[in-house]
Amino acid sequence: MYVEWYFVNITEYSNYYLDVNFIVEIGIRSTKIMNTVQDVKSINNRDMNKIVNKTKKNSYCDIVIKIPFGQDINAIEKMLDEELPKVKDKCPYILSGPTNGGIDEISDSGMKLSIRTECLEAYKFEVRTVVNKELMELFEKYGFRLGSQKKEA
Repeated sequence: MYVEWYFVNITEYSNYYLDVNFIVEIGIRSTKIMNTVQDVKSINNRDMNKIVNKTKKNSYCDIVIKIPFGQDINAIEKMLDEELPKVKDKCPYILSGPTNGGIDEISDSGMKLSIRTECLEAYKFEVRTVVNKELMELFEKYGFRLGSQKKEA
């Protein structure tokens, strides 16, 4: 019997049914994976095709910012283009970015901007936390509002 293992190292990060996990143990019949809250799942090796290896390539941390109407979008994008490259210096886990992806969606309450940062899957949470904090501080510093506009009665 020939078995091709895509997971070389036991501690590789993976996705299994949308959960972020890492491989704990590979056995003859089953494989154990642990999620971020230390829960261990045992799956049959025949189900290994449902696991997505997230260690082989870098991951992306995508953040969506809600901007209410009435904001100067050109000024916001200029601020992001100038300030986002400085955010990389504040987090050692950022491989590239963050970059402004532009307007992602327009709704009746405002628009959504997308920010993308490249990192390793293992540090996605830390990168998201740092980038979110820096974005909040930037918007406060430049006087821009975040979130949806509240409708007045």
